[in-house]
Amino acid sequence: MKMKRFTIVFFFVVLILSSMSQAQKADLAFSVGASSVADTKLGFACPACAAFGQETVNTGHQAFLEAAPGLRLVNARVASIHLEVPIVGVPHQNLFFGGLATTFTASLSSLYITPSIKAKFLPAAHISPWVSAGGGWAHFSLPNDFTNKGALQFGGGADFKTPVPHFGLRVEVRDFLSGQPSFGTPGVGLLGNPQSGFNRHNVLAGGGILVHF
Repeated sequence: MKMKRFTIVFFFVVLILSSMSQAQKADLAFSVGASSVADTKLGFACPACAAFGQETVNTGHQAFLEAAPGLRLVNARVASIHLEVPIVGVPHQNLFFGGLATTFTASLSSLYITPSIKAKFLPAAHISPWVSAGGGWAHFSLPNDFTNKGALQFGGGADFKTPVPHFGLRVEVRDFLSGQPSFGTPGVGLLGNPQSGFNRHNVLAGGGILVHF
């Protein structure tokens, strides 16, 4: 059921944003790849385990899906400025809670929606490098808990023209920086508020197709 809700929200937002695009100035990228999250140090209180103190939460490297509608705002030939909305979902990330008397695992899903400004260089060339930065919203969902956080997005990559009209290729790396999920799994309580601030890096690297309208 969680995967079904995740898929519905993901594609519903994509369709809305895509419908706002203007002809001849818009593009839509679909990318897939791998996510990487640094280990998290958190303070836990686990009465059932009779254990307290700082523990490590390891987030597994899982696949991500991304749709990024974009709208060109300025075309200066040497460079162009675009409004883009990266919508990234990681449907399943394994969490491993280590260091307690009894270690255990959980499953986390993540969704990022971050309106951004993208600068593309040499937009008419066969290879066009670009950089992007923006901010928005992150949603983390566990089987019995969810967390909403602010998110920042920093990324870069390159778009490649192909012989097929209106179709191109893209490679990219993005870092989504947010607060930590609450990790509210049964039997474990957080000590303090270590998930505040922008201290969770979710680095995504991948590629896909680019459609021009």
